[in-house]
Amino acid sequence: MTALLPLLLLVAAPSPLESMGAQLEELAAKGDAAGLDALVDWPTLLERITGGLDTPKDFREGFGKGMRKASMFGAAMTQGVRGGGSVKLLRVVPAKSVVVLRVLDANGGFSYLSIETKDGKMVDLVSSTAGEAVSVLARRLYIRSSAEANQSVLERLQGKDRDFIEHAKDVTAFNAAVHDQKGAEAMKLYAALPLSVKKEKAIQLARLQAAMAVGDAEYAKAIAEFQQYLPGDPSLDVVMIDGAFLKKDWALVHQLLGRVDQAYDDPYLDVLQATAWDLEGKPAKGKEALERALSREPTLAVAWDKALDGANAKQQYGEVAKLLDRAGAALSVDFRGTVAQQPTYAGFLASKEGKAWLKAKPKK
Repeated sequence: MTALLPLLLLVAAPSPLESMGAQLEELAAKGDAAGLDALVDWPTLLERITGGLDTPKDFREGFGKGMRKASMFGAAMTQGVRGGGSVKLLRVVPAKSVVVLRVLDANGGFSYLSIETKDGKMVDLVSSTAGEAVSVLARRLYIRSSAEANQSVLERLQGKDRDFIEHAKDVTAFNAAVHDQKGAEAMKLYAALPLSVKKEKAIQLARLQAAMAVGDAEYAKAIAEFQQYLPGDPSLDVVMIDGAFLKKDWALVHQLLGRVDQAYDDPYLDVLQATAWDLEGKPAKGKEALERALSREPTLAVAWDKALDGANAKQQYGEVAKLLDRAGAALSVDFRGTVAQQPTYAGFLASKEGKAWLKAKPKK
């Protein structure tokens, strides 16, 4: 058996990509934007942004310095935790050298960061919220800035790069209308955009947001067009979840969450499934979904919170005691001091189950 130990340790050792994923998770969780930016391969990223464009060297270098100063990666990766949220490494995709992180904000919103890596460095990042890679978004800004500085740059552009520059003011007006919740105005501006611009994911995501405010018919049209331009893209399902919850279309909610789970393999989606089942009036299925979430990710704090809140609200104090012990063991925390200071647990603490739990030693 002793001879096998080195082999077992070798098998259990994380891959370089997994180690990098853990490092990114740790830095993002601490809100260390500078530490994250230090792990960016800026020369490779800058080449993606400026490649194929005949622009002056000093302009290109100045843009690169501006990117570093703007903390394009660090700021994006720590935004959720700055407001009291959390970051979790979900998985790595070795075939694409990609690390996938989940970001939960303090209000229950969620998003995913897909980070492309190379030789221990980050080379690009796609947020499920923005819909586009950092390199794509930055390239548009670079082209626009260089064209404004030198008209000959615009004259040499072709295809969608040229379309974006020629319609930059229209795109800005469209995004402003979406931001200001002027759905009808946004739809008119969208209709006037060239097809190459309409097909961009960031435009499609913004159009969905505006269409939802206009009405069901416009929203259905936006969904159909998104599917036509970006078939199989999970971003559509992610942005549709809120609308399905608002409309209490529980069948669609479960369907969307299931598809997003298939794409991202995220236990948090089982917590949302549980919420939907509870709102649907099916608490047994809600409890089942919560248990599934906890079996997949035992340290998922929001799942423990939801389970405890539900049991406490129903005055199921024996269940509360069991859940506190389970959560404490999973999270390596003794909750006795914390619970004693929470007014919402007054009934539990006054119950025989609560008193017994307070006196007992923490279970490991």
